[in-house]
Amino acid sequence: MILTYRLSDSVGDDPIAPSTFARIRFAERHARSSDPRDLVIGLPPLSRGAAVEEWHAERLEDLGWDGDTGFVEGDGLMLVHRLIQEEEPDRLARTTERLYGELLALIAQRGYPHPLRMWNFIERIHDPADGQERYRAFSAGRVEAFDRAGFERKRIPAASAIGTSAGGLLVYALASRTPGEAVENPRQIPAYRYPPRYGVRPPYFARAMRGTGGLAGTLFISGTASVVGHASCHPERLEPQLTETLLNLETLIETSGETRTRRPDLLRVYVRAPHGIEGIESRLRDWCGPEPRIQYLRGDICRRGLEVEIEGVLQPCAAPS
Repeated sequence: MILTYRLSDSVGDDPIAPSTFARIRFAERHARSSDPRDLVIGLPPLSRGAAVEEWHAERLEDLGWDGDTGFVEGDGLMLVHRLIQEEEPDRLARTTERLYGELLALIAQRGYPHPLRMWNFIERIHDPADGQERYRAFSAGRVEAFDRAGFERKRIPAASAIGTSAGGLLVYALASRTPGEAVENPRQIPAYRYPPRYGVRPPYFARAMRGTGGLAGTLFISGTASVVGHASCHPERLEPQLTETLLNLETLIETSGETRTRRPDLLRVYVRAPHGIEGIESRLRDWCGPEPRIQYLRGDICRRGLEVEIEGVLQPCAAPS
């Protein structure tokens, strides 16, 4: 599997190349395409080259729809995605449990029982639901689905959860025939061990996941922010939060077995307030070096007071542009 960014501002309905495993487009609203390889996610891009991301495979094996769930198979990997328009917005935990349960059942049924990376986009992430904040309700439903599917903690995938103003709950995931290797950050408590102040059930994800098989040497980094231990640091202060976030990324990369100075080949940056984008771009150019592959998107971070979240992918060698 080769993951690449297509540095384009176009989000038109151009034909998808036969070798394309997935095309992920960012726009103002979620949308469903007839091609299961084509995802449209309701997060506005904030910089040039951020609108389209493509994943390419050496060989596609199958693609289609299982009800409302899109899937693509190739190179020993499976992409699944589902958009649900919530009929009961105040029952997000139940909706999440059902959606996750269906996705986990489908990947297991088709022979890809090991989710490596999951992306979650939650409408109005800080609004109330189920008597708590929507993100916490989402987390409760996610834990319940993993528990029902019999997942041990070492199998929990890397993940991110970002708030949107687009309608519904959208989840997409990359799963494998072979298990990945979870990586935790020694500067942070594993999310599944967070104290009850973060919700009745804790967030359930690994800080990173190292691929195996066809993705050996690839590291998927979860959404990473200014969190040390379990506490948010520097609330509502962008510059020190960015410093803390980059330190977390460096520590995680080093813990995975890479050198501390290694930088992700691909980065996606979620920014709460667009007015801070120029400072973030400048800082990340210095941190990443020349010609970084970075997407900047407008999205709400899962905790109030956090202004920026960064995720990434390290590959055995840099992917072509």
